[in-house]
Amino acid sequence: MATKTTGPLYVEPKHRCGDDRFLLLLSNMTGSDVNVTLQHYAAEFTAPALPENWINVLTTVVAVPNETVANLILPIGKDFPYHQFFIDPDSSDVLPVLYLLENLSDAVQDFPLVPAGDWLTV
Repeated sequence: MATKTTGPLYVEPKHRCGDDRFLLLLSNMTGSDVNVTLQHYAAEFTAPALPENWINVLTTVVAVPNETVANLILPIGKDFPYHQFFIDPDSSDVLPVLYLLENLSDAVQDFPLVPAGDWLTV
């Protein structure tokens, strides 16, 4: 399947400290269980223009059972203002949505940081 990405995301300083986190939702309504490979990269303020300066923060495989939504809470990190997410699902019907959480229960805004339809195919 094709890899999907958020593209580079800038996180303001006020969201890089405290309890702020990313919330990634992976919706699976494909009719079968799927595995999704997730990669999270981060870059320092002066480094995002150069691909070699992106640091792999996390690479993991997430099992998402049929007719469920998997949720992953991911740290932001105070030293990295730029973030980029890649997912490589077993099926193109897996829908990712990314939120920015102000704390573990409240989103920063009422709408997703990256809605399902805004992920880019690479």
